[in-house]
Amino acid sequence: MKNKIVAGFLALFFGIFGVHRFYLGRRFWGVMHMLLFFFTFALTVENEGPFIIAPAILGFIDAILLFAMPVEDFDDRYNAKFLKKRQQAYYARQQQMEEADPEAAYAHKPKAKPSATDVF
Repeated sequence: MKNKIVAGFLALFFGIFGVHRFYLGRRFWGVMHMLLFFFTFALTVENEGPFIIAPAILGFIDAILLFAMPVEDFDDRYNAKFLKKRQQAYYARQQQMEEADPEAAYAHKPKAKPSATDVF
């Protein structure tokens, strides 16, 4: 399961290379980000311009967006498959338990509170 904080720090520190995109399972965009880095690096070396700043800015923007994103939205976007499998496994276990012993689900009943008339 992917963690929002880890993705944010990867984007903050290694966002220039697009490492956070690989972590989040977006391989195509990770490769594109890395190609952008190499292209702008070549332009910077050849023309001595500040072109290398472009992928760094994209990584910084991604870091801000990841840190600001609510956990529910992050999970819906990047952990949906994992959470769906976990939920299916939970319901399958519940169904197996009920089929094995249907009375076990109702065996644990909370005790009634003692009334004021009960004497100890």
